[in-house]
Amino acid sequence: MKKKRIAAIALSMAVAAGLVACGGGQAADGTTAAGTTGSAEAGTGTDGNGNTVIVAMGSGFSTLDPGHVYEKYPQLIANACYENLFKFYENNGTPQPCLADSYEFSDGGLTLTVTLKDGLNFASGNPITSADVAFSINRTKNLKGNPSFICDTIESVETPDDKTVVFHLNQPDSAILSKLTYSSMAVLDSAVVKENGGTDAEDASSTDTAQSFLDSTSAGSGMYVLSSYTPDEEVVLEKNPNYWGEATNVDKYILKIQPDANTQMMTLSTGDIDVALNLTDDTMEELKSADNVEVVDGTTKMIGFVMMNMDEQYGGPVSDPDVQKAIRLRIPSFRMVLWEARVSARMIIPI
Repeated sequence: MKKKRIAAIALSMAVAAGLVACGGGQAADGTTAAGTTGSAEAGTGTDGNGNTVIVAMGSGFSTLDPGHVYEKYPQLIANACYENLFKFYENNGTPQPCLADSYEFSDGGLTLTVTLKDGLNFASGNPITSADVAFSINRTKNLKGNPSFICDTIESVETPDDKTVVFHLNQPDSAILSKLTYSSMAVLDSAVVKENGGTDAEDASSTDTAQSFLDSTSAGSGMYVLSSYTPDEEVVLEKNPNYWGEATNVDKYILKIQPDANTQMMTLSTGDIDVALNLTDDTMEELKSADNVEVVDGTTKMIGFVMMNMDEQYGGPVSDPDVQKAIRLRIPSFRMVLWEARVSARMIIPI
């Protein structure tokens, strides 16, 4: 039996975990920040394109606009198409600089000063400046969407020059670097977004009209660009030709939206997809005996939310705002709880 090697097992796992890294940095295990190893060969996708990987993932999301993204799966796409000041590269719980080159807290922790790396650019070719960072953060905050609470401790953002971003906090926030890794804090190409109806003004919640544009294409600096999105069907990501860091060896990802685990198992078994992200214990057990399937497990960081129902009929005592406040005070990184979780990428290896 002749086995063909898949191009980016580790990169696919990175996509699965929502941790597509930036800049081609080196991780502790010797892989590049993209998750690919130097010896990886180009794989053969099932669409006939030798550099295409087809992934099946779950459903249940409504937008790909980073300023509105709150559900699970859009984060995978946002992290492929956009980059942040900081990223989680390892499983030690410590955010590390991505677009940031260095950072410093003031005495008392009320000011965070970040210096950007040199030579950064968006997929459009536009340079990344501090103004783009300020626009992106302020837009998320002023859209007042589901993820806007992440900006609650950011009082204002100052840009003394093109490479320097100063965050003024309304209280010391030990989780601010972790918050800046979240997909809704990604750095957007402000020129492109503004041209398509975007704004970071205080009334952005009623005047910003860029969501439909950002649902059809991306405006970031990640390894990939969003080339198409068909709701409830598929998302197509193509390699960013202007990526400023180390490029990956996969030209295209086709993300098939298949919420049913049995459907994913069948399409994986037949070779119609290369990776399944939502297999259950039962479907994995069935696939163990398949000669053409390889299970690859790895640990990663996941983001979870503690949701509290405001309806007393369902929430009981937890519907009380005072009880909710008490729970929040007991959770490190208010409403952003990170834990280690097992994530499995199942790669089809055609015969």
